[in-house]
Order: sequence, then C-alpha cells, then structure tokens
Amino acid sequence: MKKQLVIIGLVVLLVCVGLSGCSTQNNNGNHDNNTINPEKMRFIGTWKSTAEGSNSTLELYSNGTFFATIMSGVWDLKNDTFIMELPDYNKSWEYGYIFSDNNNTLALTLLDNGKTVVYAKQ
Repeated sequence: MKKQLVIIGLVVLLVCVGLSGCSTQNNNGNHDNNTINPEKMRFIGTWKSTAEGSNSTLELYSNGTFFATIMSGVWDLKNDTFIMELPDYNKSWEYGYIFSDNNNTLALTLLDNGKTVVYAKQ
C-alpha cells in the first residue's frame, strides 16, 4: 500500500510539472516564449545593396538591433512598416518593404520620399 502511494505521488508530481509549462513574463505582463515573429525572421541576416558601385550592407539581428555600413541602432516591424531607429540621435526612418526571390531580395522604400533601396541576402 505504501509503495502504491509513492508511485501515485510521483505520477501526480510528474503530471503537475508537465502541465505547468515554462514561460517567462516580460515587463508588459505578456508572456514571452523567446520565439520570433515569422515575418521578422525573414529580415534577420546580412543584406548587401544591389546598387551598382555600392558597398552598403545591413545586418539585422534577432534581438532587434542592426548594424549598417556607418551606423547602428534598433529595428522593428509595426503595422506592415519596417522601422529603423538611432535612439542616441533621436532619429528614425520608416520603410515599406517587399520581399522577392524566395525572400532573398528585399526592397525598402523610405516612406518620406519614396526612395527605394534593394538588398540581396548574403
């Protein structure tokens, strides 16, 4: 009888642990399971400008930071808009974007002036 209670107790303990799951809560009270939005995943990586004579590169990291040829900052997607910010300079740019070539080509169009830069994934 005592052996059966120990086994039942272990089973109950394992079920409780299994059902509790693992999740963390961020400062906004939302649960974060360390996954990245699939749309954001398309951006992550190193991109090189396709413009003739340009050596411009853009490195986008999963932690929301970026490094471009001459600057670094943070990036995000909001309302189908790609946003790059330089917090230290209180500067930001908003872009429309289109992927092509099986997500290996990215066209960013600056919303302020309509200028488009095309990048190829490296």
